[in-house]
Amino acid sequence: MRKVIITVVLTLAAVAAFFYFAIVRQGFSVRTKPSEIEEFLIEQARNLATPPADKNMKNPHAETPQGMAQAREHWVDHCAVCHGLDGKGQTDIGRNQYPPVPDMTKEDTQEMTDGQIYSTIVNGVRFSGMPAWGNEHTAEQSWRLVSFIRHLPKLTPDELKQMQPMAAGKQGEHQHQAGEQVPHTHTHPPGTPPRKH
Repeated sequence: MRKVIITVVLTLAAVAAFFYFAIVRQGFSVRTKPSEIEEFLIEQARNLATPPADKNMKNPHAETPQGMAQAREHWVDHCAVCHGLDGKGQTDIGRNQYPPVPDMTKEDTQEMTDGQIYSTIVNGVRFSGMPAWGNEHTAEQSWRLVSFIRHLPKLTPDELKQMQPMAAGKQGEHQHQAGEQVPHTHTHPPGTPPRKH
């Protein structure tokens, strides 16, 4: 037990030293790419975000056309601003977060269990920018999102077309691709003129 404690303490000290020197060298900017150590720690935080009892939960809701339609609408309303309509994270907010939001069509997300994805939606992940939606969503809404996330790699052009008008109706939110210059207007407090860029 003593060896375990010493190992944990030394590991934490090494991580703290790394972050201290990284901050001294380049500041605490979010504009730089996460290092390999940070990416490892981010992945561990993502795994630790799921309580052990939740990991093996199965989605109790079968995928149905009606359920998927509800999930698409919910995704656009709550998730797409960071994750994008297609789940690839190529939005203004998604690619400029630290760490950038994951491409949810890739293995890192798709290989998670239903319980892990559900827990991430409900409880969030500390230090990652992923909020906890458990107080805002019903359990059924969260499970429907699990089904939709599973479906993201198979998202069809027709489904994307159905989602685009929903996204276009959301003021102040814009889903343009990396490097694309699209004029848009941000919402501002009353009395402040809108600014286009």
